[in-house]
Amino acid sequence: MMKRPLPFWISLVLLPVAAALLWLALDYVAEQELPARGLVGYADFTPSEELRVYSLVLCGDVMLARKVRKVAELRNDPAWAFRRNLFLTATADIAFANLESLFKENPNLRPDHLSFQLKEEQLPALQVAGFDVLSLANNHTSNVGRDGVAFSLDILRQAGIEPCGAGRDLDEAHQPAIIRRDDLTVAFLAYAGASSLTAGANSAGHSAWGMGYLREDVAAVRDEVDLVVVSLHLGSEYAPQPNAIQVSFARGAIDAGADIVAGHHPHVLEPIELYNGGLICYSLGNYVFDQEWNYDAQQTAAIEVLIRGGELQRALIHPLTINLDYQPEPANASAGEILQRLGVDGTRLEL
Repeated sequence: MMKRPLPFWISLVLLPVAAALLWLALDYVAEQELPARGLVGYADFTPSEELRVYSLVLCGDVMLARKVRKVAELRNDPAWAFRRNLFLTATADIAFANLESLFKENPNLRPDHLSFQLKEEQLPALQVAGFDVLSLANNHTSNVGRDGVAFSLDILRQAGIEPCGAGRDLDEAHQPAIIRRDDLTVAFLAYAGASSLTAGANSAGHSAWGMGYLREDVAAVRDEVDLVVVSLHLGSEYAPQPNAIQVSFARGAIDAGADIVAGHHPHVLEPIELYNGGLICYSLGNYVFDQEWNYDAQQTAAIEVLIRGGELQRALIHPLTINLDYQPEPANASAGEILQRLGVDGTRLEL
């Protein structure tokens, strides 16, 4: 027996009711907190009003020029590259990355150019992503010139993002970015071994390279903060292991008093090392980059460091892969391979 269709007038009544119920459901979901990142990694922390657990997320190279910008423009969304992983960076207490492309008032927009330059209209992408602090010390700092460095410093700070590793002069370039979250204070310093535009006494650029500078900078801030993070743009491109200079400088930074070393520049992941009470990420690889021609450069990770009482507690490793829209997203099939590249057995590392 065939079922008779609903009368037309009943359909007219039910349709708006169903639409209203759907809207209420979506509104309810939107008001809920995002799921806790790495819930297993938080579960065994005993609740305490005095000792809150903070999350510090470390990401690698962020390059928003060339094809990354083109796709964002096609999607009509400046923040398109970050949309698949906002649950991680936008909800972190502190999120850090290396900004491989700086801003310029009149950028060169050639899509195939090795000079990475951003338009001011792209700034909201970094805000949506939730980055709190960005290193500007890398081999592409020179792409925007000294005026571009000063321009980048201004607009990032106006957007509520703290730059580190660059300044209008050498003194400012060596000043740490200080991030405060209630009872936690973290200092960020950044250096480029693959240097391109070192600041001068009266000229903008990135920090000067050398172990002496690093030791002096760490010593100057060590007693004023809970934790010191040192960003090192250093190493051999596409090398799966750190070279001797990377090891020397990274371990030297920890010996000087740093708690974390966040490395980048090789564009691929390199191992994590626990050294002298500190955490060394020799290379965090790419986070957003248009290197789809290189499989290894598309397999990456973000490291979420849990902090309690001003001390490192645990690192949660989030394996990621960069898709063909240049978006980092949770890795599935390649997750085991990514952990192997990092030299760890699982996604949780006690510190």
